[in-house]
Amino acid sequence: MLLLPFHTNIFSQVNNLILFFVQRWQPISYLLVSLGSTLNRRTILHSVLTRTPSTSSAMAVEDKSKGKEESSGNNEGKTYLHPAYTVTNIDKKIKTLGGKTDGVPYSSWVKLFHIQATAYKVLDHIDGFDPPDESDPGYGQWVEIDALVLQWILNTISDELLARVLDANTTAYTVWNKLQSIFLNNKTSRAASLDSKFTGLQLVSCTSLEAYCQELRDLANQLGDVGQPVT
Repeated sequence: MLLLPFHTNIFSQVNNLILFFVQRWQPISYLLVSLGSTLNRRTILHSVLTRTPSTSSAMAVEDKSKGKEESSGNNEGKTYLHPAYTVTNIDKKIKTLGGKTDGVPYSSWVKLFHIQATAYKVLDHIDGFDPPDESDPGYGQWVEIDALVLQWILNTISDELLARVLDANTTAYTVWNKLQSIFLNNKTSRAASLDSKFTGLQLVSCTSLEAYCQELRDLANQLGDVGQPVT
């Protein structure tokens, strides 16, 4: 009976000791985990700060060289597209020469055509420059562009003029010269014919007063083309 209090006291002390360590161990475990994370971050930061400048420079140079190689690789195979290939609806940019309703006189048509030819870099096809030799690498493209310019001419003249200038295997410059001959050669006889039309035009022969005035303006412009301006 005397030993029971002694054993009970021992057991109570052991139990209190275990409880003490359990209560103390949990904060210590959290501390160790936090300490490990901090050490890991310090290790990473130390490796970044202690990296040599030469390594960084080498990596930067390597990245730039790779970028240049990729850029040059992307540019390989690209060909120059001549502006003439991008033209659409040329009849919207150049009014019809010799048209019955909305046509323009020759001098105005030439001015409009020269504007487009300058903008799309094809003046050499109507100004008489010699084409490249057939052995030239650019000859094939020149033939294609000349055909495009020929289309521009044929699509912006009246049907009557089209029948007079269209031939097989012709070039843009050949047709351009034919039109010039039609409107500028034989100026004397052409001026006489135009002057007769101008003086003989009557209002009753036109659909309206506006049409009558427009016809007079067109005839006056054509007379100016052959050196006989109306004053």
